[in-house]
Amino acid sequence: MIGNKRYADGTVLMIREIMESVKRLGVSLNKVKLRDWWLLQSRGSPRPEDRGNRDIRLISRGKARVMLYNSSFWDRYDIDVRVPRIYSEIFERIAELGMKCKLGYLARMVVLDSSYVRVYAELQISIPYELYLSHRRRFERPLGNNVAGIDVNVDRINLAIINKRGILRDTKTFHYPSLASTTLKGEQRRSLLHKVVHDVLKYAYYHGVSTIVLEDPEILGYLKSRWIRSNERRNSRYNRRVSIFRSSIIEEFVLHAPEYGLNSYYVDPAYTSKLAELIAKDMGLDRYTASAYIIALEYLELRPKQVIKSIQK
Repeated sequence: MIGNKRYADGTVLMIREIMESVKRLGVSLNKVKLRDWWLLQSRGSPRPEDRGNRDIRLISRGKARVMLYNSSFWDRYDIDVRVPRIYSEIFERIAELGMKCKLGYLARMVVLDSSYVRVYAELQISIPYELYLSHRRRFERPLGNNVAGIDVNVDRINLAIINKRGILRDTKTFHYPSLASTTLKGEQRRSLLHKVVHDVLKYAYYHGVSTIVLEDPEILGYLKSRWIRSNERRNSRYNRRVSIFRSSIIEEFVLHAPEYGLNSYYVDPAYTSKLAELIAKDMGLDRYTASAYIIALEYLELRPKQVIKSIQK
């Protein structure tokens, strides 16, 4: 029994998303196992009684107030929040708008560690993307009109830049072998992932790119589920790395691209690797860069995958 309407509503929202994912992936709901963690999620609203969020309320940049049950009744507890320096300004703004009843936000707390006297948790807040961009935008518009295809792997990111006629203008490989390490902790991994994404976007911006093209993470989600269930891809460790990194990195690119004034576009990843293996040697590229090149061509509707299907027939 969850004796709090907003926490119950937050729980229903999460379960509904899980069931929708299971349905889209064609996986039996009986095979879904929830992790053993303690989590609170609450929807918010700008109403005076909520002031952003009634149950998990950000009061200031470094302070939040959380509604908890203490075995006999519900009560509010103040908690200290440690905000990374780069997000200090936006957290201050969120708290200000919420307390003035001008912004409602979904908030979530995930317990990371606890003892008899102290609990360490991660606070997550969902806000309008335009509000995020108003504090994080670096450039208003791109420097050129080129297109960049991005091929994401667990230890490297390959970039292929083409012009509007499909001519290859530049390539770049960003190596990050430590990103695939299983020993990295959550905060370390997020910090490195942040650096990876911004290094690639910054390079693309200064080389006249206006649009980045990536593999559709939703389709990748279906593919990785099939790989893991059928064990087609090398071994279980590889499957784990694929399932953790590729879709999440792609989503990070889409999230941060507008900060550089860049548009983002998704393409179907089917047949990309097979075609890349065929053309890589003739073009003097490795297969990962060739894959990025094909991804960029898909944006121009040159349909390279239809060409390879015809050749195979």
